[in-house]
Amino acid sequence: MPVTIRELSRKIHDREISPVELTGDCLARIEKLNPTLNAFIAVTSESALDEARRANRKYLTETIVARSTAFPSD
Repeated sequence: MPVTIRELSRKIHDREISPVELTGDCLARIEKLNPTLNAFIAVTSESALDEARRANRKYLTETIVARSTAFPSD
């Protein structure tokens, strides 16, 4: 069943899936289908995973900062 970008965004926000998991799933699908489709000339898997790891760290950091500043403390 196809999943929309909006659904994937919600799953990442709700921590049902991480950017790294999503990227890994996409890369696995590319690896499976590309021999038949020839849709990609080059797949830069490590670069994609590095970007996903950075996105994950950034998201976790911003979430922690946002939660810690949501309520004033005296």
